Amino acid sequence: MRAIRLNSPEGSSRGKVMSVLFKAMAGAALAAMCANPASANDGPRSFGGVPFESVPTPRLSANANDQVVARRIDLSIGKSIIVDLPKDAGEVFVADPKVANAVVRTARKIFIIGTGAGTTSVFVMDKAGTQIAALDIGVAKELARELNVLREVIKKAMPNADIKVTSVGDNFVLAGTVESALEAQTAADIANNLVGQSQGGFMGLGPASSGKVVNALQVRGKDQVMLKVTIAEVQRSVLKQLGINFDGTWRAASTAFGLTTDNPFSVQRETLSNTAAELTTSGKTTRLRALERQGVLRTLAEPTLTAISGESAKFLAGGEIAVPQNETCSFDAFNRRSCTISLTYKPVGVTLNFTPVVLSEQRISIRVATEVTEIDADNSFNLGTTRMPGFRTRKADTTVELPSGGVLATAGIIQQQTRQQINGLPGAMNIPILGSLFRSRDYQRFETELLVLVQPFIAKSTAPGQIARPDDGFADATDPSTIFMGRLNRTYGNAAVSLRGKAHGPVGFIHD
Repeated sequence: MRAIRLNSPEGSSRGKVMSVLFKAMAGAALAAMCANPASANDGPRSFGGVPFESVPTPRLSANANDQVVARRIDLSIGKSIIVDLPKDAGEVFVADPKVANAVVRTARKIFIIGTGAGTTSVFVMDKAGTQIAALDIGVAKELARELNVLREVIKKAMPNADIKVTSVGDNFVLAGTVESALEAQTAADIANNLVGQSQGGFMGLGPASSGKVVNALQVRGKDQVMLKVTIAEVQRSVLKQLGINFDGTWRAASTAFGLTTDNPFSVQRETLSNTAAELTTSGKTTRLRALERQGVLRTLAEPTLTAISGESAKFLAGGEIAVPQNETCSFDAFNRRSCTISLTYKPVGVTLNFTPVVLSEQRISIRVATEVTEIDADNSFNLGTTRMPGFRTRKADTTVELPSGGVLATAGIIQQQTRQQINGLPGAMNIPILGSLFRSRDYQRFETELLVLVQPFIAKSTAPGQIARPDDGFADATDPSTIFMGRLNRTYGNAAVSLRGKAHGPVGFIHD
């Protein structure tokens, strides 16, 4: 709050100082205008790259109505207005000097300067204390220059986009339509860098800008993306087990010597088979255990899923399997034991999650997460009377960018693993040749190769009849046909079905 009295000695001296100051400023301005007179042929003047035209000096004259009714004045920060008074002023009162300041030039002329955003009141009284004028001052940040520069930069960066830039208070609003999400993000980035939360002011000029950018742009005709993921894996395993166990007693005179060996197979969680060859001679038993296993596994999963650009989609083909978690046992009054097994459910099958974003006609950004989980019999084991299943999981989570129809390998692995252990009777197992009778060998070799491919497409809708279904032409066989002919599905005649066009290679959904 500030009050200026014009009839005090301090006010008089201040008025003289201000008078000299304004006279000096006016003289300098006049000299500059005379030295560089404006010409009608000069091009449009500009400031900060934005053209502007000269405007009349803001000025108002107070009248009798201002003695009873406050007049509203809107200013921008750093701008001023001249107020002419009908009589000599004796005192000027400013409610909030941080918003506006009043500079008294003469007894009948006051300069009102906007210094900060907000509202305040200015009252002018004569020497008798009668109100001459009451002003309601509103000061806001000037955004016209920033808006013009922002519109010009966005127009040059994206000439085909229909973007409208407006302001609401200190906030900037981007509205309109663009071709892709990339253009919307580019416009928002430009606005944030130019007029957003900047520390050095707009374009490096003036005070820091605290405006926020509101992105209300809409992408016209959002595209739909169909993603095809291929998970191909080939595994090969070789297991070999060989061991000899003795159980017998030897006597020499009155001394008996017994030997029992049980050489385990420790690589596997459990013995693959109880197959054995036994030889018994004079109460001495020799057991030979030998087994070899070879296996090949091929996994192929090709989930396909479609989603709108910018939206997430999830696909699951499989189910859940119950897995024992813990066992709780208790005894009743008759000392009878009862146990309860707690179960948890683990999903198995193929899972696909992805979020596509169409950046441009030939650029699609995809966040894809895929997982294939299945029961692994080699890692399953028995816990008491309960079979604990093992699981094998292949998982990939990544973000890639590629064109429509392009293929990219997002994950892959080649793994080789060999494990071998020998168990036997110390000392005897190291005897050449004969030592094989006192030891067992457990060998495992595991090889796998995995590859994950992703392929996006810009999907378009089509007529219902243009899409073939897996069950087209399928019909259940009748009971007599199933019982006597062994057929599972109904057939119609023996004539070959004519196909439109030519097919090369395997045709259909499932083939051998």
